[in-house]
Amino acid sequence: MQHEKPQAHFNQLYLDISQSLAGTSEQLEALQVDHEEGRQALGGIRERLAEIRAGFDGELSLLQQHAEWDKFTIAFFGETNAGKSTVLEALRILFSEEARQALLEANDRDLVSYERALRTQIESVRASLQGAMRAHAERLSAMTEATGRLTAIVQAESSARVRMRHALFTIAGAVLGVVLTFGALKMLAVH
Repeated sequence: MQHEKPQAHFNQLYLDISQSLAGTSEQLEALQVDHEEGRQALGGIRERLAEIRAGFDGELSLLQQHAEWDKFTIAFFGETNAGKSTVLEALRILFSEEARQALLEANDRDLVSYERALRTQIESVRASLQGAMRAHAERLSAMTEATGRLTAIVQAESSARVRMRHALFTIAGAVLGVVLTFGALKMLAVH
């Protein structure tokens, strides 16, 4: 049985997302709006989508450059004293992990500084993620608002067109009725 490599799976996933964003951009480019405010709203949506697409493509490029598919992380979990650490240490001894052993010996008493560094790194990552999430949420909110305005404009334009069409048909019907009536009267007057 052949197993699909994770890299191929993720590459296809990234390609699908990128193609979806490109397709949405193309659909928005093809959309025509007569109303000036509608055109402005549509332009804003197009710009925001282009920003999102550029950000995604940049993050994708960074991930593809730095992803390591030949190394895997294995996690052990379980109850206290179940032997997780024993298994890990046995693997380290089995594979003669000299670098890890040297690091443990050199920094045995410096656990507090590692904890501080880890906390700092976690806070930095958390702040970055929160900032990115806020930025994306603001962009999505703006796009939602613009889409709502555009929908209202399109509906108003559509309603105006339908009312105009009904008025034209009413006028045409009245004119046709008058013409037919005069024609009938004329025929009756001749006889």
